[in-house]
Amino acid sequence: MISELEASKSSLEKSEAELRKANLSKDRFFSILAHDLRNPLSGILSLSEVLAKRFETLSPERIHELCSLVHDGARSGAELLEAILQWARAQTGRLEVKPALVGLSELCEGIVGQHSSAAGSKGISVRSRVDRDATAFVDENMLATVLRNLFSNAIKFTPRGGEVVLAAEAHGEWEKIFVRDTGVGISRDDMKKLFRIDTHFSCIGTDQERGNGMGLILCKELVELNGGLISVESEPGKGSTFCVRLPRSGPLRRPAADTVQGVFV
Repeated sequence: MISELEASKSSLEKSEAELRKANLSKDRFFSILAHDLRNPLSGILSLSEVLAKRFETLSPERIHELCSLVHDGARSGAELLEAILQWARAQTGRLEVKPALVGLSELCEGIVGQHSSAAGSKGISVRSRVDRDATAFVDENMLATVLRNLFSNAIKFTPRGGEVVLAAEAHGEWEKIFVRDTGVGISRDDMKKLFRIDTHFSCIGTDQERGNGMGLILCKELVELNGGLISVESEPGKGSTFCVRLPRSGPLRRPAADTVQGVFV
């Protein structure tokens, strides 16, 4: 009877901990909806109101500036909304994973090309260093989403004249994909908050770009759905390296977080 009571107590404590975590996740989720999604929408509303009411009195240069700000706000809101929807689908098991053998060189070059304009506007050098024969067994769309988020963040937090590199290295049955930057870096305490839905963490980029933290939470979900791990190594003032570890050629047991270097969350 004592043994059964102890087992019941342990089960109740585990259920309580899971419920507490779920409540924290729910609170963070609604916080994102209430704050981070409202900000770009409020900005779009205010800017479009200025355009609508004062269009005839504005100079062409000012109109172009306001239109650019509206576009930036709309893009930011759309990206956040898509991240929220994908995260929600992952939580409910409705996000279908379709893994296949993916060539990484072309995919990574495409990611770099997509961000070359944003990087160029900040004077940041971007490049891909991925061998032609590098592969991963992964859902290609999910991996593309992860790398776009990581590469975009690297540009956001790298000052003018810096560098962002996308690279890959084979390690036995695993492929490691790296996004390295020469940016502002992250403290060890903050690294532990990066991928957690129950902890609010967002920073302003080197050109005052706004972040919401939801992108990295989605990255963790997508990588783990594909049997991989995501980690980060960083130091304030010395840049950051995000590493995505994925199977190279077929399904594998996901590696334990303590078998590789970096901060795993």
